[in-house]
Amino acid sequence: MLTLYAGSPSLGILVEYPEIAWKPWKFRNTLKHWWRDLGSAFKAGDPVAYCITQLYIDDEAEAASILKPEDWSLHRARPNTYIHLQWLGGLVHVLRSLYPNTEFNFTGQQLPRSCTQLVIQQ
Repeated sequence: MLTLYAGSPSLGILVEYPEIAWKPWKFRNTLKHWWRDLGSAFKAGDPVAYCITQLYIDDEAEAASILKPEDWSLHRARPNTYIHLQWLGGLVHVLRSLYPNTEFNFTGQQLPRSCTQLVIQQ
C-alpha cells in the first residue's frame, strides 16, 4: 500500500477511507507540502480550503479553551499553531477571513520569540 501512495501512510488513509472526517493536522506527519498547499488554496479563496481551515481553527480553539473568535486576541496558541497559521497568511488574516464581522484587538500581541525563529526557519 505504501508504494501506491508514495510511501505516505497519511495519504493512504485519507484516500482509502474518505467516509471518515480525518483531521490531517493531527497526524504525526502531515502530507508533504500539506500546509503550503492549504495556505495557497485558502489565500486564493478556495471553499474547501476555507472549510478545512475553519475546522482547524475550531479544533485549536477548543484545545486552547477559546469559546468565541474574539478570544483569540487574549490567548496564546501552541507554537506549532503559529507555524501552521503562517502558511495560511497568519492568525489575524485567518480570523478576519473566517469571521469578517468580528472585531479583533491584537494591539501589541506578538509571537513568542521561539515561534518567530521557527517560522523564519521554515
